[in-house]
Amino acid sequence: MNNRLMAIAVLAAVLGTPALGGSLAGRVTEDTTGAAIAGAVVTVHVLLPDSVALPDTSDGSGLYAIQNIPPANQIYVIMAFKAGYRHFYFRYDQLGSESVQFDVVLQRESSTPPGGGGDSTPVAGQVFGRQEQSGAVAPLPGAEVRLASGGSEYTAWTDAAGRYSVTVPKGNYAITVAASGYTPSGSNGVAVESEGLSYGIILREEPTAVPGESPVPGTYVLHEAYPQPFNPSTTISLDVPVESRVRLRMYDLIGREVRDLLDGVLPPGTHLTRLEAGGLASGAYIIRLEAQPLAGGEVYVAHKWISLVR
Repeated sequence: MNNRLMAIAVLAAVLGTPALGGSLAGRVTEDTTGAAIAGAVVTVHVLLPDSVALPDTSDGSGLYAIQNIPPANQIYVIMAFKAGYRHFYFRYDQLGSESVQFDVVLQRESSTPPGGGGDSTPVAGQVFGRQEQSGAVAPLPGAEVRLASGGSEYTAWTDAAGRYSVTVPKGNYAITVAASGYTPSGSNGVAVESEGLSYGIILREEPTAVPGESPVPGTYVLHEAYPQPFNPSTTISLDVPVESRVRLRMYDLIGREVRDLLDGVLPPGTHLTRLEAGGLASGAYIIRLEAQPLAGGEVYVAHKWISLVR
């Protein structure tokens, strides 16, 4: 997918202003040319607990600015629209307590939606993760983006740059985004029209335990990979109760080893290993864990199925 396809360029600067409310300012440009877009309506929607819409229109240089965003609200959404471009929808729940530089890149409306036919339309965007301690924001690979409407579900996974793309029928969707180590989030009642949609979100890292208070696992455990099925990457986690020599390998369905994911000594705790799909064919695989305490003892062996969908 073209790197300029995404309709998001985010977080050039973040400055905390918790007492006075937030502000949002930036520039609206076109994805293919980088040219400024005048006359685009950019709106901050404050959804909970108070429903407020704060709009501005980009000027001849593509610049916009929105001030006095109410603090202490639960859900904030940035929306942008101009005829001839895909709708832009980005959930950003920190807006009421920060001043943010946020540049919106609009994608031109597709003349023929991917998949053919007038009832199919593209949804694409970017997922970011916000670290709990530092507040730093970065693209989040391996996140699962799920769109549900009327009993039908459509799923995509973000690539190494946090980008995803999926084609769905027109309609109103509940969008859920989840990633290992982050609190799931999303939006309800998001309209996907014929011009397509750019949907983005920032997930917040799950709170970590106070240093020194993290419990040591009581036994070896090989957890289910997440996301699952996956493309282009997934995270495998395992619990180690004592210092151990650990080997984690990946096999195809006829027993051939295709990846040696981990081979070494690990301290007690929970450990994460990321699996990238590069060079792998679509299909099912087996993850095998072998672990033995350095002090001696029986070898622990466990298996998990994973599935790569391209």
